[in-house]
Amino acid sequence: MRAGSVTVTRTLPKRSISLADDAGWARPDVGLATRGRLAWRGLRPRPADRALLMKARSVHTFGMAGPLRVAAIDPRGIVISSRIVAPGRVVWEPAAGWILEIDPTDPGPAVGATVSPLASWR
Repeated sequence: MRAGSVTVTRTLPKRSISLADDAGWARPDVGLATRGRLAWRGLRPRPADRALLMKARSVHTFGMAGPLRVAAIDPRGIVISSRIVAPGRVVWEPAAGWILEIDPTDPGPAVGATVSPLASWR
């Protein structure tokens, strides 16, 4: 590798889905983390208008350059929490079946709303 500027492009996993809740929020391009490494890396270093869904109960923001919105979704597809998390933190939601990481400027799914198609993935 030569000295100088290097551009690193981080893309979402090749599998992506469309998500929507029954309160009007929708996202057509949510990456689906089907492997542990994709979930571990998450949206680092910046969310940059990306979204990632993983089957998990917790998420960390170590290595993030800025905040991240984290929505916890129970196994039935109902959003149980949504919050903006600062870098260097751990979010653990024991009732979650899914964790959605999104850009903090995205309002995300509403707490209490049902997210499709997750509601049909029981």
